[in-house]
Amino acid sequence: MANILIEIGHPSDVHIFRKTTERLTEDGHRVHMAAVDRDMIIELLDKHQFPYTIIASRKNGFNLAKEIPLRTWNVWKIIRQQSIDVGIGVTNITVGVPMWLSRKPYISISDTEEAYNQIRTAIPFSRRFLTPESFYDDYGPKHIRYAGLKELAYLHPDVYTPNPSILAELGLSQDEPYFMIRFVAWNATHDFGKSGLTIEDKHAIVNELSKYGKIILSSEEDDIPSEFQHLITDFPRESILDLQAHAAMYIGEGNTMAAESATLGIPSIRSNPMDLGYSRDLQDRGLMFQLLDGKQIIEKIQEIMSLPNRRQQFKERGEKLISDYESITDVLVKHILDVLPKTN
Repeated sequence: MANILIEIGHPSDVHIFRKTTERLTEDGHRVHMAAVDRDMIIELLDKHQFPYTIIASRKNGFNLAKEIPLRTWNVWKIIRQQSIDVGIGVTNITVGVPMWLSRKPYISISDTEEAYNQIRTAIPFSRRFLTPESFYDDYGPKHIRYAGLKELAYLHPDVYTPNPSILAELGLSQDEPYFMIRFVAWNATHDFGKSGLTIEDKHAIVNELSKYGKIILSSEEDDIPSEFQHLITDFPRESILDLQAHAAMYIGEGNTMAAESATLGIPSIRSNPMDLGYSRDLQDRGLMFQLLDGKQIIEKIQEIMSLPNRRQQFKERGEKLISDYESITDVLVKHILDVLPKTN
């Protein structure tokens, strides 16, 4: 049986690797998480009772130059202490380098072409590099594509059923439309030099959506303008997927929530300049709309809300997406077991 290390640097990573962890554990392998203490990562790991070690914290801010060496050193210590046989995570040298130094295989995954600095530095230390088929860059013989989206690791109907109970708690109804809005802080490494909606665009979008129903705003920004404060709804953070699944629409700057909403069959308007293969795929399927101009976003909102049988149309598009793709958990488990040292 193997000792497997999974790096968790974003809350979505917990969801992506949850079923993989459960499957490997059921088969007798031991899985340990190397976690960055940010957002709700630790809360999620505790909820699922996954063993973890904190390798860095962003509680007091974010300094990439300090964080990378710290994470790398702490991962190195975990590898030695836990006798790790294989590592996996979203492409990053913080696991790749210490695994390479330990002469152990590292599997890196990504769906973000514009994270090319991370990818290019991590590829030399990776045994395999996994991406969706829609990933349009090519990184050579280590690059292996799978038919799917990483969001299906936790949103596929076989592993996730939306729970409507959160709606009653917030005074919402499945019969009355409400909208999810997400503003981001633009401080991720792949966000450098990019920006999102203007304050004028945000006002215009909020005013338009308020004509149709209630708005639920979430944001990474520390300083939300006072005029938006009333839109921030207090709800258990673990219920956010259930809120997305029952929403009439998602509008925002974040990539992950946009992809999640689209995967759930919810119309998703993404205002982010990043050109991503999976967003192209979702746009081609009529589930996501990449629009950077506030006027265009308002026109798309009006168009979507005027569609006859809107919910059914997008539900069918989501079902088609699911039927076209394979289990991401099967893909991850297969590659982890494939690179393990063979024993007689």
